[in-house]
Amino acid sequence: MTPPDEQAAAREHALSRAKVAIHHRHFAEAQRLMDTAAKLQANRADLQWLHDEFFIEKRKSENREVLTRTLGPIVCGVVYLIFSVNGPREWTIPVWISLAFLFIPAMIGFVSGRQISPEQAISKRFWTAFRNVAIGMFGYTTMSLIMLRIRISQPDSSGMVFLVGLLVSMIYAAIAGTIGGLAAKFAYRWDPFEKGASR
Repeated sequence: MTPPDEQAAAREHALSRAKVAIHHRHFAEAQRLMDTAAKLQANRADLQWLHDEFFIEKRKSENREVLTRTLGPIVCGVVYLIFSVNGPREWTIPVWISLAFLFIPAMIGFVSGRQISPEQAISKRFWTAFRNVAIGMFGYTTMSLIMLRIRISQPDSSGMVFLVGLLVSMIYAAIAGTIGGLAAKFAYRWDPFEKGASR
């Protein structure tokens, strides 16, 4: 290949990879690739289109992260409520424990992690998912204990019951939140952009 042909191929590769990087929310890498394409004298219209897509997708990504932190705990609490109301009565205690402390936290945690840009630190995905799941579990457990308390009303021990209920809710929230956070850490374990970059 002649040098001009090599430059054209490198330019097209940079433009193509920049599009993929934007789509998969690898914005720092997309910016680097756009700068490379500009140095290789890429078409100005193509670069402008990429810059427009870059800022649109980055704004969308930021909005998704805000919505995840805002709605995540509510969605988690609703999921717990649905399972508790509609779950078959023949389910055994181990099944309920698996749902409450493994399946639901992992599901919510994984989805929460996917809403965070893959460029963000893994710790941010962990703590975002932890918060979403922990608050959802805490709210669900607290409401369940309140309803149980109403059914077996014992006024003389209300203070102790409150403290025990609060402790139980916090422990359950910490366990479920940790599972959710760990699931979020693997949200980009199989990132298609990284696969493409390694070829």
